[in-house]
Amino acid sequence: MPSITRVLIIHGYASSGPKHWQTWLARECEKAGLETHYPDLPDPYRPDLAIWLQALKKDMPKIDAQTALVGHSLGCAIIHHILQRKDVRRAGHVILVAPATPAKVAASKLAFLNPFYEDMELETTKKKAKKIDVFASDDDVWMSMNESAALARQLDATLHTFVDGGHLSLNAGYHTFPEVLDVLLSQD
Repeated sequence: MPSITRVLIIHGYASSGPKHWQTWLARECEKAGLETHYPDLPDPYRPDLAIWLQALKKDMPKIDAQTALVGHSLGCAIIHHILQRKDVRRAGHVILVAPATPAKVAASKLAFLNPFYEDMELETTKKKAKKIDVFASDDDVWMSMNESAALARQLDATLHTFVDGGHLSLNAGYHTFPEVLDVLLSQD
């Protein structure tokens, strides 16, 4: 029996849709017998941090050492905020796929997302997560490979790198993501 029994998958900006790897991952987690939560967060093209956190609170599973949190892009930032909650003491596994750097978000046309990247306590994520994996591509415009490696070091995370994977999204051809599923299901 794996140590992870439930998973919360958090999409990023603009949601993900039925052909995105996150939707595929949710189906695969259900097939594997995991209690799976994959909420469709409100107003994905104009997300608001407080509204998203409130929506997640309503559909959030119990977060403990048997819970995995999987986020893509903006969803990675949300995971840091979830783990800062006082009622969340421990998470079994955190998987950050294609996180973005606050500076690159601030310098972009998506600067309205800045509140998601403020007050993220990475040290809290490191302390509360039993295991952390970061998935990154060498040509992601939102976080360079050097920045991804630095983040993985800061979090004591395992870094998984991909060549020419873009933002590891549907636009980059990621309809499935078996590497994420394998890491999620192969708990020690």
